[in-house]
Amino acid sequence: MATTIVTKSGSGAPAASDLVAGELAVDLTNGRLYTEDSGGTVLELGLNPSGNVGIGTSSPSTSLDVVRAGTQPLRLQSTSGTEVAINMVNTGGNVQLEAHSGNFNIDADAVGIGVTPKAWSVYNAIQIGEGALAGGEATAYGTSLSSNAYFDGSWKYLTTDEASEYKMSNGVHAFRIAASGSADSAISWTTAMTIDNSGNVGIGDNTFAAGKLRVYDSSGNHVWLKGRASDGTSSVSFRNNADNTYNGRIQVADTGGMLFQVAGSTRATIDASGNLLVGKTANNITDTGAVIRSTGETFLTRSGNPLSLNRLSSDGNVLEIRKDSAVVGAIACRSSGGNLQIHTDESGIDFAGSGYLPMRGSTITDNNLDIGSSTFRYKDLYLSNAAKIGANASEYANNYIRFKSTGAAYIDHNTVGQSINFRLSNASSLDKTVMTLTSAGNLLVGGTSVGASDSCSIESYGDITISRSSGVGRTNMTFINGGTTVGSIYTSTSATTYATSSDQRLKSSIADADDAGSKIDAIQVRKFDWKSDGSHQDYGMVAQELLEVAPEAVSAPEDPEEMMGVDYSKLVPMMLKEIQSLRARIAALES
Repeated sequence: MATTIVTKSGSGAPAASDLVAGELAVDLTNGRLYTEDSGGTVLELGLNPSGNVGIGTSSPSTSLDVVRAGTQPLRLQSTSGTEVAINMVNTGGNVQLEAHSGNFNIDADAVGIGVTPKAWSVYNAIQIGEGALAGGEATAYGTSLSSNAYFDGSWKYLTTDEASEYKMSNGVHAFRIAASGSADSAISWTTAMTIDNSGNVGIGDNTFAAGKLRVYDSSGNHVWLKGRASDGTSSVSFRNNADNTYNGRIQVADTGGMLFQVAGSTRATIDASGNLLVGKTANNITDTGAVIRSTGETFLTRSGNPLSLNRLSSDGNVLEIRKDSAVVGAIACRSSGGNLQIHTDESGIDFAGSGYLPMRGSTITDNNLDIGSSTFRYKDLYLSNAAKIGANASEYANNYIRFKSTGAAYIDHNTVGQSINFRLSNASSLDKTVMTLTSAGNLLVGGTSVGASDSCSIESYGDITISRSSGVGRTNMTFINGGTTVGSIYTSTSATTYATSSDQRLKSSIADADDAGSKIDAIQVRKFDWKSDGSHQDYGMVAQELLEVAPEAVSAPEDPEEMMGVDYSKLVPMMLKEIQSLRARIAALES
């Protein structure tokens, strides 16, 4: 190859005969540079006075102007001639830069690095492998950074794989994902995260209904925080915007449990067993605070009132009690007097201001409910005031208390005669009045009026009337001591007998009595005035004096403060004995 440079005078290109292949010719007049290729063609390198260099053109318009017919106007090759460093190829109006390890393709709408770009529309894109950076009209399309996706009027997959995109438009940043799809098929995007032009962040949701951060996941896993390597603890902290002071924290450890802290103190805990502890850190019922256990139990502990329920405006339940999801009872309130109610669907109590009212379900009712039953009864009833008992006229004419269901006993109030009757029902008498307390205050036993046959009456002014049916030896009253009859009062059709027990079968060691003269002589018969009303009694005895002589005739209570009494009938046997002695002496004197 020639290595000389030929200087040419005059204008125009040198003839082929003037040069050999590879030889340079310089036109000093016009500032041109020529050479001849291996085929004998003279090529103009083009160096004009303006400093522009033209290759394949005599009129370079730029600093370097390369013109060549065909598709490869520029090629840079290594000295070995086997590796192409850069090969610029014209491909139907597009430019392709071929490199040793890949191509750099430029077409009308896209640049491909290492790949031939897809036919993009709307966007101008740089496609690198399966990734692309695309920009379009700012309002409608904005800027997109995508993986395995391109836009040719709609988004499609580059290859059969998953796809993702980060898009910026109108100040909004959107992160979109798509499940795996076939190459060149349409993509259905799912917005994974959005940052709007106000700085609100939505993860899984872009409605921004409340707050700067909104996280939504239809599967339920909304936020996942991974713990630190040292102890597995992860946390979310809340700080004051003004001075960045620490206000609160939610902390979770690998060992289980979640802590809710405010101002450096733990205010609530969810332990590893799922128990919620508020105001305490131990799952017990002794420390102040609240425990809601995962088994459903709830414990509230404090020195004062541990629970307040406040229903606003309308009447109704403040607490419902359920069994297998069905409501079985409730605690309610009603505005009339601020009454508290406890009720089931069948029965209940309204704690009225002046008493307890019966309820059927959630409604106050009358004459519909029982207390206890024939099978399940209450034991004792203690009342400090009146028991007011009433019944409907259709059930019974009187108000009453019933003591038994079979062979019943009643205490009833006769609303007509205003009396209280004690009645019995049995096989012989279905409804017999055994005692009556009349409106006049008289107590009638065994009859319905004072003096009725075989009855006893205690009248309000103190008179006691014992009435027996006509006959002889009717006992009106019997006196018993220690299980033994010691006296009776008998009546006949014309007389009354006051009898003291004297049956031989009741006695032992029977013998004639001693002379009673000395005792009779020792009895002091006195006259005196009664202190209660000042009345005078001419003949009588003083119990304390008679006690020394005839103690059988004196009643002496164990309590010395109680008054003593004298039974003058006890002196009759003593007097009879003395009369017998006197008669015997008189008879002896007369004889």
